[in-house]
Amino acid sequence: MKAPLAENDYRQNFSRFQGENLIDNLKKVEVLKQISHTKGSTLAQLAIA
Repeated sequence: MKAPLAENDYRQNFSRFQGENLIDNLKKVEVLKQISHTKGSTLAQLAIA
């Protein structure tokens, strides 16, 4: 997922996907990606754990 979202993207209706919230959440995802890579797992596996 990249910012900004397309105008017709349904996620635009949720505050976590709007403006600075989206930018902040994408930054957090990048940190989690790095952690999962370090642990040798996928991002989904890290989220479930």
